[in-house]
Amino acid sequence: MSQLREQDHLFTVLEKGADGNQPIVIGAVHECLNARLDSLAAIIEKFLRAAGSDCLADHYGKRLLHRSGDRETGSDASAHYSRSGESDAAAVGSRYFS
Repeated sequence: MSQLREQDHLFTVLEKGADGNQPIVIGAVHECLNARLDSLAAIIEKFLRAAGSDCLADHYGKRLLHRSGDRETGSDASAHYSRSGESDAAAVGSRYFS
């Protein structure tokens, strides 16, 4: 991941064909996240923003991350919070998963 970031997320694929090999530069990747490099909280935040949600709870109903306006509060999954009132299902905003 570090190497991919250093080269602006560009990488080369070698396409083999009957006329020979042709290198192709791939520029479709714009961002990459890794739990060890970026933290689990950063990855959860990215999922929240992609889903347009403001709250993520685990299957025990503990609040993991909550966005309030422009301010974000929360922590990674190792934090202990009181029950948030969610059911015993994983919740992303108002979407529930078994």
